[in-house]
Amino acid sequence: MATVSCIFAALIPVSPKNPCPLHEHSCTELVYYTKGHGLLELQDKQFAYNPGELSVSHARMPHADTPAVDGEQICFGVTGSMAETLKAGLWQNIPVEIGKDLLRLKCEMEHPTSPLKQTRIDLIAGWIIVELLRIQTPAASAPQTSTPKQVQSTREILDTRYNETINFEKLAGSLYISPDHLRHLFKQNVGESPIQYLIRKRLDAARELLTFTNQPVHKIAEQVGLENPYYFSRIFKKRIGCSPSEYRSRHQDNS
Repeated sequence: MATVSCIFAALIPVSPKNPCPLHEHSCTELVYYTKGHGLLELQDKQFAYNPGELSVSHARMPHADTPAVDGEQICFGVTGSMAETLKAGLWQNIPVEIGKDLLRLKCEMEHPTSPLKQTRIDLIAGWIIVELLRIQTPAASAPQTSTPKQVQSTREILDTRYNETINFEKLAGSLYISPDHLRHLFKQNVGESPIQYLIRKRLDAARELLTFTNQPVHKIAEQVGLENPYYFSRIFKKRIGCSPSEYRSRHQDNS
């Protein structure tokens, strides 16, 4: 099974008194509606959702949620496993087995913290993505064949192992290609170099953690693969335009 990284996962109570305003994520977000019903706004379209249905929104897709009654939702954000090829919008006919997997994910989220908790969440989320891709129409789920396999493999590794130390020379060697040629192919197909892509993925993950968790900034730096807090804060401010703490204070209220 292809690797997936679950950046955030949360069990969220919702209420008509507190609608979720228009916002976006840096990854693919899936929301499974376990209780209640309401209105999802996504890409200038509106979808009426009900219990047992699931919505998909991709990176930089603005979306909002207006609950009609008190309810509960399982929300999780992922990268990898071709999650970005899932059809965006509301999925109404979710197979029973996928529903059970989503409830297993809920159980893992509620489980006390343990060394393997994140690994279990990653595995369950990855399996859900793979099963959704399996039932999706082949034309919609087929990968882009014009992208070289080395670029696809590199992107998959950076999407799911951004929090690890990546040696690009070893990575290129494992793909039987020279580092220079890999950098050239990657930039030609993706629009930025592998290191620029990796930094962006790390900062995107950090932004999600700053918004949806209360972890200390130095812990978030470690979690996204930038163990030096000073370097993390410096590159965050350079790329995002404000410090991690300032970003958190601006976005946690809105979330």
